[in-house]
Amino acid sequence: MKTEDWLTLSVIYRTKSLSSAAKELFISQPALTIRLQNIEKEVGCQIAIRSNKGLLFTPEGEYLSTQSQKITDLVNETLRHVQGTANEDIGIIKIVAPSTIAKYFLPALLLQYKKLSPETTFRLEVVNSSEVERAITSCKAYCGFVHGDYCENLPRLPLSTMRAYAVCKQPLTLEELKEMPIILHNTSKYSQDNVQLWWDETFHTPMDVRMNVKNLDICFSMVDSGFGAAIVFGDYYMDGHTLHALPLNHPDGTPFTRQLWFAYMEEMEASHCMNSFLKFMNEHSHSPDTGVIHG
Repeated sequence: MKTEDWLTLSVIYRTKSLSSAAKELFISQPALTIRLQNIEKEVGCQIAIRSNKGLLFTPEGEYLSTQSQKITDLVNETLRHVQGTANEDIGIIKIVAPSTIAKYFLPALLLQYKKLSPETTFRLEVVNSSEVERAITSCKAYCGFVHGDYCENLPRLPLSTMRAYAVCKQPLTLEELKEMPIILHNTSKYSQDNVQLWWDETFHTPMDVRMNVKNLDICFSMVDSGFGAAIVFGDYYMDGHTLHALPLNHPDGTPFTRQLWFAYMEEMEASHCMNSFLKFMNEHSHSPDTGVIHG
């Protein structure tokens, strides 16, 4: 049944008169009669009976008509709420991000925005960097955060350029890194390929990979236990870890880096809630390296 059908039943039940209901609904009485008959056909039962005592409702008609008032009240309340908040930063923003961004970067960022827009709610799902664009284009999320050259087909903002470091339990040189066992962690294929490319062009010898662990925290624990060195982007690991970091450069002397991006669905710019968040993210675009992100 359509919204106008529930409204029709509500008015007919309240007025107990087709002529009075027709006037209130701004339609002719014959048109109202036809509308009522169509509703009866749809629900499969008779709703009202004309008698010399006026319009009588069947038990099914009584139930449908009382429910119709609840439904129209709910519709009206919902519309008033949506129309009243259309110009406010109220709503749910669905975000996707890799686990390291979700853990080390988003809490502070989203908390900062919540102070500006307390009524905004965030729904976060952790995915791989390679899955962020698909999640946004399929409307699974409105926006997302990603490392490296992903989401090139979406509007995106550069947030930070992260420096690459070799981390080890003890201080090390580039030559010592070349001979050390390497611990890899589960990061994006883009990052893995770039680390491998950097290694090949820097050392021209195979990387001695001893472990490939699930996440960065396990990787740091293994490094801290002396099992080898790891290559990471960003220096936030210094909090809570007593590791030594060696900044890495390409053979031409330029820093070995990786970009952090914020990507979003362009259609969501029409939403006041999302547009406000986009303006906030624009203010953080091209910000200096905060030293708190890795993936």
